[in-house]
Amino acid sequence: MVPAGGKYIGIKTSILDDKYLAIELLVTYAQQLEGAFEPYVRKVLTDIAIPGFDFFFNDAVRVASAKLVPQLLNSFKKRYGPQSPQLLEIWRPAIEKILSVLGPQDADVAVDTLTEMYQCFYESVEVIGPNSLTPEYMAGFIRKIEIDLQRYRARVEARLKEAAKDEDDLEDSAELLYAIEDDQVLLSDMNKSFHIIFKNQGASFLPHWECLMVYYDTFITSSDSSQRQWALCIMDDMLEFCGRESFKYKDHFMEPIMVGLEDTMPANRQAAAYGVGMAAKNGGEVYAEFVAACIPKLFQVIQFPRAREDDHVFATENACASIAKILQFNRSRVPDPQLVVTNWVKTLPVVYDEMVAPYAYLFLVQLIEQ
Repeated sequence: MVPAGGKYIGIKTSILDDKYLAIELLVTYAQQLEGAFEPYVRKVLTDIAIPGFDFFFNDAVRVASAKLVPQLLNSFKKRYGPQSPQLLEIWRPAIEKILSVLGPQDADVAVDTLTEMYQCFYESVEVIGPNSLTPEYMAGFIRKIEIDLQRYRARVEARLKEAAKDEDDLEDSAELLYAIEDDQVLLSDMNKSFHIIFKNQGASFLPHWECLMVYYDTFITSSDSSQRQWALCIMDDMLEFCGRESFKYKDHFMEPIMVGLEDTMPANRQAAAYGVGMAAKNGGEVYAEFVAACIPKLFQVIQFPRAREDDHVFATENACASIAKILQFNRSRVPDPQLVVTNWVKTLPVVYDEMVAPYAYLFLVQLIEQ
C-alpha cells in the first residue's frame, strides 16, 4: 500500500518485480549489444529509462533505470562515435533528468538509492567525455550536491545524538553501522563524480567547485576519517587535472596534505601521498618548494609500522611513487637530490598499485640509463 494524494493505492508487488527485472534485462541487452542496440535506444530512453527515475513506488525500478541510462548512451556512442550530433542530442534530456534526481526534494529518499543516482551521473558523463557539461549543468550539479551534503551532515549529527542517548542498544548499534556504511559509500560516489568532472572539464570546473569550499574546509579537519578522505580525494583530482590553476587554493590544502601524510588511516595517507605526487608532476615550479618539503614525510609513510601489510601497502607504494615524481618532474628545490635518490631506491618495490607503479619504474629506468 502506497500513500498518494491523500489516498492509499494498492500495488501488486509481483508486477513491480516484473518491471524491475524487465529493465535489468534491457541493461544487459544494451551492455552486451552496444552499438547494435542503437535502433531501440531513443524509445527505451524516452519511454522507460527517464520515466523510471520517477517511479517512486519501487526503488529497485529507479535503480535499474539509473543503471540503464549510461548503457543507452554508450550504445549511441558505439554506433555514431564520441561527440557525434546524435549522441549529444539524446544527452541533453538524459543529463537534465539525472541532475533532477540528485539533491531530491524528498529528504527521506534512501541513501543507497541516491548513491546509485550519483553512479549514473558519473558513468554517463564518462561516456560523453570532455566538455560534456555546460556551465549551467556544472552549476546545477553543485547546487544538488550541496543539498545532499547538508543532509549528510544532518544525518551525522542525528546519529551522534542518538548514540549518546542509548549506547547499549545492540539493535540500534547495528542500524547505526549500516547507516554509517551507506553514507561512506555515498561520499565515495560523490568523490567519483568530482573525479570524472575534473577529468573531463579541467579548470573550467573550478569556479563552480569553489562554492563547496566551506564543506571542504570543515571536512579536511574533521575527526571523521571518511570526511577527511572525501576532502583529500577532491584535492587530488584538482591537482591532477588542473595543475598550476589549483595553486590559488594552496592555503586550503597544503597544510592538510602534510598532516594527512601522518594520518592514522592508511587510505588517507595514500590520498595525501598521491596528492603530493600530482602536485610534483602537474603543478610546475610554483609547487617546487611544497613538494620538496614533503619528502621527509613521504619517507615516514614508507617507514610506518606494518607498512607492507594489506591495509597499509597502498599508502606505502603511493609515497614511493610520489618521491619518484618529485625527483623526475620537480626537483629544483630538493636539497641533495642524489642522497634522496639513494634512499628512494631502498623503498622499492611497488607491486600492488598498478596506477602508480609505472612512475616508480620509469624513473628507475632513467637512473639505470644515466
